[in-house]
Amino acid sequence: MDYEDFKNEVEQSKQFPLNIKDGVLDYRNTTYPLRNISHIKLVEKSVTEMTTGFFKALLGLLGIGILILGLFAFFGNCTRGQYGGTVASAIMIILGAWLRSLVKEEDHQFYGLAIETNSGSNELFFSDDKDFIEKVKEVLSRALAHPNDIRYTIHIGDKHFIDNSVRNLTQNSYYEFNVEQHTGLSEEQKDYILGDFKRSIEKLQDELSTINESQVTKNELSNIVNEINSDRPDPSKIKQSYEKIKSIADGYSTITSLSEFGGAIGRTVMMFV
Repeated sequence: MDYEDFKNEVEQSKQFPLNIKDGVLDYRNTTYPLRNISHIKLVEKSVTEMTTGFFKALLGLLGIGILILGLFAFFGNCTRGQYGGTVASAIMIILGAWLRSLVKEEDHQFYGLAIETNSGSNELFFSDDKDFIEKVKEVLSRALAHPNDIRYTIHIGDKHFIDNSVRNLTQNSYYEFNVEQHTGLSEEQKDYILGDFKRSIEKLQDELSTINESQVTKNELSNIVNEINSDRPDPSKIKQSYEKIKSIADGYSTITSLSEFGGAIGRTVMMFV
């Protein structure tokens, strides 16, 4: 897709609001049940724009082409066909280099929101505003963790967020991660901790909040977060806190997200080994 077509697609996407309600993501008349979304990611796309100098050069080339034909005939007659073709070819090379010098290319960077479902990957929309996409990604991550509570309408055109959630996202953010100091982690690993891992820990905390040992498990989850936020996370301490949580949660049939959290712990611990 060339730049103009891509730009038009970006502009068209601004006409549709993105709605999150009752465990469903709705965008451009397509619905995605949140339970079917396994991953959310920010994608980048660079699109090259060709300036109008190229097309102006093409118009000029039409007139020059007539001149080339005349020169070809002239040199062909003058040299009895021995050097006419060579001279014409040289002229073509010079004109080709001139034409290429008129072509101006400019790269434009766009950022998109993509979701992974059981049917594959879907790119919802793109914008030239990375911060906006990051904010939408954060809201959607919250919705995956709390599908029955989060209700949002996001107007892509004016970047307006309408929060109709049962609870406010900012005030009810259980845990905050700071992973920028971990220079050994890749951007993908940092995104995983800030997204999927954070979502899984908050989902588990919601379930653990109803049990008798809720304060104990909450403290251990806080220990895990604090350890990850430390300058040099100790994998053994993270696993130790998880084992304490697991020993308590295994006694409750209502705790269904422990297995998911265990997988997230295993993946995260390997980042610091």
